[in-house]
Amino acid sequence: MNENNKNYHGFSASIFDVCKMSLRWIAIILFFIYVALGPLSHEQSLLQRWIIIITLVSLCLEQQAKKLLHDPICWCLLLALLSQSLTWLVGKQLGNGYFSNPFNLSFIGSIFVFVAVAHIVKANKYILYGAFLVAVVQYGYLTILKGGMHSQWLLGFSGSRVDFAVRNAQHTSMIFGSLLISACCLYRQILSMTKSKVVNVLVFTTLLIFSFSGCVITQTRAIYLALLFSIGTFVVLYLTFKLSDKKSRLVFISSLLTIAIVGGFFSSGILEHRVNAESDVVSGVIEGGSKDIPYTSIGVRLNTWLEALSAFEKRPITGWGEKARKEVIKNSTILPDWVKHDFGHLHNYFIEVTLSFGLLGLSSVIAMFIVLITRFYKRIDGQDGDFMLLGVAFCVYFIIANNFESYLTYDTGKYVFSILIGSIYSLVLYENPRDVKLGSKNEA
Repeated sequence: MNENNKNYHGFSASIFDVCKMSLRWIAIILFFIYVALGPLSHEQSLLQRWIIIITLVSLCLEQQAKKLLHDPICWCLLLALLSQSLTWLVGKQLGNGYFSNPFNLSFIGSIFVFVAVAHIVKANKYILYGAFLVAVVQYGYLTILKGGMHSQWLLGFSGSRVDFAVRNAQHTSMIFGSLLISACCLYRQILSMTKSKVVNVLVFTTLLIFSFSGCVITQTRAIYLALLFSIGTFVVLYLTFKLSDKKSRLVFISSLLTIAIVGGFFSSGILEHRVNAESDVVSGVIEGGSKDIPYTSIGVRLNTWLEALSAFEKRPITGWGEKARKEVIKNSTILPDWVKHDFGHLHNYFIEVTLSFGLLGLSSVIAMFIVLITRFYKRIDGQDGDFMLLGVAFCVYFIIANNFESYLTYDTGKYVFSILIGSIYSLVLYENPRDVKLGSKNEA
């Protein structure tokens, strides 16, 4: 009888292990499909849902569900879900509000997909580097090879603003900026990825030129500002923690200076024109306040933000629902008709969250960024310091950028955020990672 029980339990255990292993591989495959399809895929939302579901089931089977409860990021997610639910209940009770049908929790909740990504990557460097490589190759294909996009580069260098058919130039520029920050922060990994120093330097320089040039020709002021703060943060932390040896530091600084000088020489006209294009509007707002703001690119943003402020004051705690950003513009008695027709959002993710879900919703997003930056910062001088430095720099970059465009509302922003932050956060959740074979008992 005991022998039969032993065999039975042994059989059950083996089946159980096979199920866990199968789910693990399915999650990894889905993640790489998600990365490979890119930021423009219509299947992103579906893949995100399946990634979340399979990751949750996998964690339960591995008896690691409690890991979620001990993660402060998950409490931020619960606050986000609570704020969205409360907004819906208040709106239904009062009989007003702007909600999608059927009600969903994805407006804020979907930005937390990176948590599922972190539990898929599990600090495994094979998966992490593989995802980064696939993302870079995919974006290179999207902006160079697909549909004769090389002609867009020629137009861009001649002074025209280009977007490579990625929603609009702001989203294209955001992805180029993300690549530039990643190349800067991970230069040690790039410069040591093969035994050939020539190949390493060539790859690093190509990445810098590709991403820097892309940022220039997409001509997005918000990204220029975000890069200024982000790279400034990187330099300060880099000098503070002294993350590199002298030789690789010299190669990095030399490459960066060369590209900055050469790039500045060829792009100074483009940058100067774009940066100074609306200096009069900014000066007028500083001197004269919010009256008679012209409807230029910056002016439209400021005028729609003022409309959002008026609506926010009427319901500051719970907000008006996820469709409020569009309805506020549509129902305005002040904004001109062409603005109502051409613009369906507020070009500021944080204002949109506050208008839609009140201060409760905003607090969940702010808390998320605080937790991420704090956890990354505390580990900068550790084993994966370069990645932690990238995490801090990228969070700064995304916070600044999302004040001028709602990147986290759209699939492009969620795609970049999920891959980058999810991969880096996995190094926090699964400390002391080891490069091991996938699915082995020692996998971290």
